[in-house]
Amino acid sequence: MDNSTQQLRQQILSLAVSGKLVPQDETEGTAREMLKQIDTEKAKLIKEGKIKKNKPLPPVSDEEKPFEIPESWKWVRLGDVFSHSAGKQLSGDGGAGKPHKYITTSNLYWGRFELDNLKEMNFTDAELEKCSARKGDLLVCEGGDIGRSAIWCYEYE
Repeated sequence: MDNSTQQLRQQILSLAVSGKLVPQDETEGTAREMLKQIDTEKAKLIKEGKIKKNKPLPPVSDEEKPFEIPESWKWVRLGDVFSHSAGKQLSGDGGAGKPHKYITTSNLYWGRFELDNLKEMNFTDAELEKCSARKGDLLVCEGGDIGRSAIWCYEYE
């Protein structure tokens, strides 16, 4: 990629993350409203025992904010808006539970999944609950090509 293409990409990214790439649509609601919805859903999942309650994170300080954002946006810590799960590692003995197909980082590409080579591994009911992707979940690679991500748009049991 030549230097001018890289500069253009950087400029577009800068405009996007600062809310200046497209006009802000007030009908979409505010970040505060969305954060309330996230908090409500997290409280429900905690009550159901599906996720653990995390320690509250400190607010983002003014010194940490690298640029101005639109009034309807809000600076938050990643841990305030998503739950992290590292999945399950393949065990040599097969592990307990019943066999289920699973995805790995090799199935996750930028913006899409390749699901034609799924493998099977044993999962207990508790592991399935913890490790299953649900429609609308954002899956992100932590290894290999770090940051590769796509939204899971499938309904699998």
